[in-house]
Amino acid sequence: MWSSVDGLDWKCTTEHAGWSPRSGLKSLSFDGKLWILEGSTGADVWCSLDGMNWTQAISNATGNGLFEPASSVFKDKLWILGGYSIHERSDVWNSGDGVNWIQITVSAPWLGRSSHAAMVFKNKLWIMGGVYHAPLPVDFNDIWCTSDGLNWTQVMANAPWHARFGHTVTFFDNCLWLIGGEYDEGIGIYERMYNFNDIWCSRDGVNWVQRNNAPGGPRAFHTAAAFDDKLWIMGGFNKRFSSTNDIWYLPSAGNEGEGENTNENESAVQPSTDFSFAGTTGGSFVPDYVTYTLTNLGVAAADYTVTVPQPMCGVRRAGETEGSSVLTMTLNAFESVSLEVYLTEAANGFAPGNYSGTVMFEDATTPGLVASREVELTVTPVGEGEGEGEQP
Repeated sequence: MWSSVDGLDWKCTTEHAGWSPRSGLKSLSFDGKLWILEGSTGADVWCSLDGMNWTQAISNATGNGLFEPASSVFKDKLWILGGYSIHERSDVWNSGDGVNWIQITVSAPWLGRSSHAAMVFKNKLWIMGGVYHAPLPVDFNDIWCTSDGLNWTQVMANAPWHARFGHTVTFFDNCLWLIGGEYDEGIGIYERMYNFNDIWCSRDGVNWVQRNNAPGGPRAFHTAAAFDDKLWIMGGFNKRFSSTNDIWYLPSAGNEGEGENTNENESAVQPSTDFSFAGTTGGSFVPDYVTYTLTNLGVAAADYTVTVPQPMCGVRRAGETEGSSVLTMTLNAFESVSLEVYLTEAANGFAPGNYSGTVMFEDATTPGLVASREVELTVTPVGEGEGEGEQP
């Protein structure tokens, strides 16, 4: 087992954990411990406080060793959903301590499956996608959710993303992120399989928007996690049976929480800090400009207006040479744009003193949602200390 605090430097915690070698297992963080659930070699459950010393919680949790079930922590319990054992199953199990397991249902309304994704979202337990061998593979792109593990609601019979298995779904930046996975045409097991590198986002589990493809090429059976304000993608198969150990991350756009943030556009502007310029009378000033990233976190296109204080500042798209005091644009769902706020030539004529203003980011589609960043300019006389000037 390996661990890292930054995704760059990795430490081998133990070369041989107490549990038998296996694939198709699930790992979760629960009750202050790291847990390993089932897998290809048995139905046992193990836990550890440090990733080095492992204790077997139970030798047989679900009756048969489950390969590639879905798992999650929901309502202070460990959950195991479906998986493969002789055939794909649709049973649901949970445990409040990892030792005593209860079968919530023998057969949930969704078809038996393995290699599907499970996550907690909006106070419900969700599953998405997966595969069933009958005997040839049938892949799914349906979405189901439940508040108790027994009563399930089909949210979508066919999501806009292609049917798949071996994908990941992660909650990050107030959205569900579905990444990658594998598709089998059903001609024969492993005969015609394709990996995806698409990324889909949703703020409600119903309306999905496709983003740019994931870096590093197509992959399946990888790991994705939200950590340190970043969405991480690690490892997997880049094509059938060709493993990879690359690591990628996407920085947060700052949209924290799960719907509690009433000022959605504020959280769509990064960085969240104000900024300042400084220099001597007549210029030059440092920095040359400050870059902000504006992101549309909605599920539909939106119009934006960015206004800067005049005559001190201008705004332009990153990389462009011309700007103005007001910039308008339309951003598609989850689209981002980098903007540069700079000092105009007029600032060279400012008397010594301190000046300030406000940069406004407004969502014109949903009036009233405005983000603001304060800008300050300090002008000092050439060869002298700072003076006080009048606001231009």
